[in-house]
Amino acid sequence: MIEEIRGLSETKRLIRLGLLALLVWTAGAALFLEAAAVLNGSRERIADAGRILDAANTFYSYPSRNPEGDKEPLSLLTDTINELSLKDRVGLMNSGSSGMTVQMTELNGAEFVSLLKRLAEKGLQVKTADIRAITSAQKGRLINVSMLIGANGNGSR
Repeated sequence: MIEEIRGLSETKRLIRLGLLALLVWTAGAALFLEAAAVLNGSRERIADAGRILDAANTFYSYPSRNPEGDKEPLSLLTDTINELSLKDRVGLMNSGSSGMTVQMTELNGAEFVSLLKRLAEKGLQVKTADIRAITSAQKGRLINVSMLIGANGNGSR
Protein backbone atom coordinates (compact mmCIF):
# COMPACT_ATOMS: atom_id res chain seq x y z
CA MET A 1 0.00 0.00 0.00
CA ILE A 2 2.81 2.43 0.80
CA GLU A 3 4.40 1.50 -2.50
CA GLU A 4 1.19 2.35 -4.29
CA ILE A 5 1.00 5.76 -2.54
CA ARG A 6 4.63 6.51 -3.42
CA GLY A 7 3.92 5.76 -7.03
CA LEU A 8 1.16 8.33 -7.38
CA SER A 9 2.06 11.59 -9.14
CA GLU A 10 0.21 13.63 -6.50
CA THR A 11 2.50 12.17 -3.83
CA LYS A 12 5.58 13.35 -5.68
CA ARG A 13 4.05 16.80 -6.02
CA LEU A 14 3.12 16.79 -2.32
CA ILE A 15 6.68 15.80 -1.34
CA ARG A 16 8.11 18.61 -3.50
CA LEU A 17 5.66 21.06 -1.96
CA GLY A 18 6.63 19.91 1.54
CA LEU A 19 10.32 20.32 0.74
CA LEU A 20 9.65 23.79 -0.70
CA ALA A 21 7.70 24.75 2.45
CA LEU A 22 10.54 23.44 4.63
CA LEU A 23 13.03 25.48 2.57
CA VAL A 24 10.90 28.64 2.90
CA TRP A 25 10.53 28.12 6.67
CA THR A 26 14.28 27.56 7.04
CA ALA A 27 15.09 30.70 5.05
CA GLY A 28 12.52 32.69 7.06
CA ALA A 29 13.96 31.46 10.36
CA ALA A 30 17.49 32.35 9.24
CA LEU A 31 16.38 35.84 8.18
CA PHE A 32 14.52 36.32 11.47
CA LEU A 33 17.59 35.33 13.50
CA GLU A 34 19.78 37.67 11.44
CA ALA A 35 17.33 40.54 11.90
CA ALA A 36 17.21 39.90 15.65
CA ALA A 37 21.02 39.99 15.81
CA VAL A 38 21.12 43.27 13.85
CA LEU A 39 18.42 44.80 16.07
CA ASN A 40 20.29 43.76 19.21
CA GLY A 41 23.50 45.29 17.84
CA SER A 42 21.63 48.50 17.00
CA ARG A 43 20.30 48.72 20.53
CA GLU A 44 23.83 48.36 21.89
CA ARG A 45 25.11 51.09 19.57
CA ILE A 46 22.24 53.38 20.58
CA ALA A 47 22.99 52.74 24.26
CA ASP A 48 26.69 53.50 23.64
CA ALA A 49 25.80 56.71 21.81
CA GLY A 50 23.52 57.69 24.71
CA ARG A 51 26.32 57.16 27.22
CA ILE A 52 28.69 59.23 25.09
CA LEU A 53 26.14 62.06 24.80
CA ASP A 54 25.52 61.98 28.55
CA ALA A 55 29.26 62.23 29.19
CA ALA A 56 29.57 65.11 26.72
CA ASN A 57 26.65 66.95 28.32
CA THR A 58 28.21 66.49 31.75
CA PHE A 59 31.55 67.76 30.47
CA TYR A 60 30.02 70.82 28.82
CA SER A 61 27.88 71.61 31.87
CA TYR A 62 30.96 72.47 33.91
CA PRO A 63 31.86 76.15 33.80
CA SER A 64 34.63 76.64 31.30
CA ARG A 65 37.76 78.66 31.81
CA ASN A 66 38.69 81.83 30.00
CA PRO A 67 41.04 81.00 27.13
CA GLU A 68 43.06 84.16 27.82
CA GLY A 69 44.09 83.25 31.34
CA ASP A 70 43.60 81.09 34.37
CA LYS A 71 40.72 83.08 35.87
CA GLU A 72 37.42 81.36 36.42
CA PRO A 73 34.34 82.93 34.79
CA LEU A 74 32.94 83.85 38.22
CA SER A 75 36.13 85.80 38.99
CA LEU A 76 35.89 87.55 35.62
CA LEU A 77 32.27 88.50 36.32
CA THR A 78 33.14 89.81 39.79
CA ASP A 79 36.06 91.82 38.38
CA THR A 80 33.80 93.33 35.70
CA ILE A 81 31.18 94.37 38.26
CA ASN A 82 33.87 95.89 40.49
CA GLU A 83 35.50 97.75 37.56
CA LEU A 84 32.17 99.34 36.67
CA SER A 85 31.39 100.15 40.34
CA LEU A 86 28.14 98.21 40.20
CA LYS A 87 28.73 96.10 43.32
CA ASP A 88 25.92 97.83 45.24
CA ARG A 89 23.46 96.98 42.43
CA VAL A 90 24.00 93.21 42.63
CA GLY A 91 21.07 91.49 44.29
CA LEU A 92 22.17 87.88 43.78
CA MET A 93 25.17 86.15 42.26
CA ASN A 94 25.91 82.44 42.16
CA SER A 95 27.54 79.82 39.99
CA GLY A 96 26.09 76.49 38.91
CA SER A 97 26.63 73.79 36.34
CA SER A 98 24.79 75.72 33.62
CA GLY A 99 26.64 78.98 34.23
CA MET A 100 26.55 81.98 36.54
CA THR A 101 23.37 83.72 37.60
CA VAL A 102 23.44 87.40 38.46
CA GLN A 103 20.57 89.72 39.34
CA MET A 104 21.16 93.45 39.17
CA THR A 105 18.80 96.30 40.01
CA GLU A 106 18.42 99.94 39.04
CA LEU A 107 20.91 100.08 36.17
CA ASN A 108 20.62 102.97 33.77
CA GLY A 109 20.94 102.26 30.05
CA ALA A 110 24.60 103.31 29.80
CA GLU A 111 25.61 101.11 32.74
CA PHE A 112 23.82 98.14 31.25
CA VAL A 113 25.47 98.59 27.84
CA SER A 114 28.90 99.02 29.50
CA LEU A 115 28.35 95.82 31.49
CA LEU A 116 27.49 93.85 28.36
CA LYS A 117 30.51 95.23 26.48
CA ARG A 118 32.91 94.41 29.33
CA LEU A 119 31.51 90.90 29.66
CA ALA A 120 32.11 90.31 25.95
CA GLU A 121 35.64 91.71 26.22
CA LYS A 122 36.43 89.27 29.02
CA GLY A 123 35.19 86.27 27.04
CA LEU A 124 31.82 85.96 28.78
CA GLN A 125 28.45 85.85 27.10
CA VAL A 126 24.89 86.29 28.27
CA LYS A 127 23.08 83.01 27.61
CA THR A 128 19.64 84.16 28.78
CA ALA A 129 18.34 87.34 30.35
CA ASP A 130 15.16 88.63 31.92
CA ILE A 131 15.19 92.41 31.49
CA ARG A 132 12.59 94.62 33.14
CA ALA A 133 12.28 98.34 32.69
CA ILE A 134 11.14 100.25 35.76
CA THR A 135 10.39 103.91 36.34
CA SER A 136 11.61 105.80 39.38
CA ALA A 137 10.37 109.28 40.23
CA GLN A 138 13.87 110.40 41.28
CA LYS A 139 16.08 108.46 38.84
CA GLY A 140 13.85 108.10 35.76
CA ARG A 141 13.86 104.90 33.69
CA LEU A 142 15.99 102.10 35.09
CA ILE A 143 16.63 98.43 34.29
CA ASN A 144 16.37 95.38 36.54
CA VAL A 145 18.02 92.34 34.97
CA SER A 146 18.53 88.66 35.76
CA MET A 147 21.13 86.99 33.54
CA LEU A 148 22.61 83.55 33.02
CA ILE A 149 26.23 84.11 31.98
CA GLY A 150 28.79 81.64 30.69
CA ALA A 151 32.16 81.62 28.99
CA ASN A 152 32.26 81.80 25.20
CA GLY A 153 32.42 78.23 23.93
CA ASN A 154 34.33 79.14 20.78
CA GLY A 155 37.29 80.74 22.53
CA SER A 156 36.66 84.15 20.97
CA ARG A 157 36.71 87.33 22.93
